[in-house]
Amino acid sequence: MPASICPTTSGHRLRGAFTLVELLVVIAIIGILAGILIPVVGKVRISARTSQCKSNLRQIGVGIHLYINDNKGSFPGRFAYAVTDSWYKKGVTLNRFFFDVLAPYLDLPVSESASDVKYAPSSVICPGWTVAMASVPRDPLRQVYVLNHSIKDADGSTWSPWGHENSGPPQPFSRLSSEQLTRSWALQDADKKSVGDTVGNLSTVQNSPDKPVHDNKRNTLYFDGHVKSSPVPNNF
Repeated sequence: MPASICPTTSGHRLRGAFTLVELLVVIAIIGILAGILIPVVGKVRISARTSQCKSNLRQIGVGIHLYINDNKGSFPGRFAYAVTDSWYKKGVTLNRFFFDVLAPYLDLPVSESASDVKYAPSSVICPGWTVAMASVPRDPLRQVYVLNHSIKDADGSTWSPWGHENSGPPQPFSRLSSEQLTRSWALQDADKKSVGDTVGNLSTVQNSPDKPVHDNKRNTLYFDGHVKSSPVPNNF
């Protein structure tokens, strides 16, 4: 009878399971990769939201200019507050809602009456704001953007382009100087600091994101229609 050949004597050692050391090395490598990738993914998401927010603000800027062209060169208004809510309804002459006035120019649902409440869609809302306010109910009111109600002229006097229920009607677009067109902001991301600096109303501030929704920056629409992302300490 021919002798049997033992497989262990064939010159090749059979590979068994991973050793504990090898498993620990693999786990360590996975941990290192996760530590690198997770922050990168987070930054990519923030960057994507920032870009989408800029696009939304540019669209709002187009809507503002279309309104001005259709209304004898006048800014939309009057607006009672320096903040823009996430909802809107049909207002009255001295107290109108930003998105209600611009609804036809931004392809938004049109409110038919003061009881017909509409909510602004994602096409005009900052996605970073949506994430930051996800756990906050629709009521109380939530502030999306801040409106600039204080344009400073060369002589130091200030005026509101949008008008105000207590200080007069909307102003003509032509009142802006060429410098104000490019350097004065019209609309800006809302957060507790930006709302507090502009409005100073505690109940309003409480309905805003705790901090800037684009990391340490805010997106800002200027009167000439361009949009810029500005570091928080240097916005005003």
